[in-house]
Amino acid sequence: MAFDFGSVFEGLISFGFFDVIIPLLLIFTLVFAILRKTNITNNRNIDIIISLVLGLLTVVPHVTNSYPKCWDIVDIMNNALATIAITAIVIILIIIAASMLRNKNEFPPWLHQASIIGSIILVIIIFLTSSGTGCNSSLISMIPFWVIIPILLFIFAIWFISRKPENVPERPNRPRPGNNDEMISR
Repeated sequence: MAFDFGSVFEGLISFGFFDVIIPLLLIFTLVFAILRKTNITNNRNIDIIISLVLGLLTVVPHVTNSYPKCWDIVDIMNNALATIAITAIVIILIIIAASMLRNKNEFPPWLHQASIIGSIILVIIIFLTSSGTGCNSSLISMIPFWVIIPILLFIFAIWFISRKPENVPERPNRPRPGNNDEMISR
């Protein structure tokens, strides 16, 4: 008797594994990792509770069909993550091909930074162009253009303020005007 592996996935789909458990685990894991890394609460148990509540607040409206049409977060995540997985496979293949053609194992630092920024922008674009089930338009077409510009300006301002200055020469220690210590030591 042959084993039908497709029936296993059909059973998982009917059980709600891909619509409930996987999104809940994904949201829980991401929120928990962010809370632990930033040490906002400094308490692991509180981080677990916050992560679980945010995961349930995202998944339960999907199960009860409470989200408005085209705004079901779980459907948007399912559509976007499939595209991100395919994009990640393509990027990994490009990196493998580039590393085979390059003599050194290390890429220049600007390329590393550009790839991180490009990946973040690509993920944001993929999520904004994904849409819920039964929706003809994407999220980016529903967001007014005047909302996107302040968000981009805010991101640029955060980057500009938090960046490290490049090759700033250190000032020599000069005595301040009115400091009489130098005159006394002579």
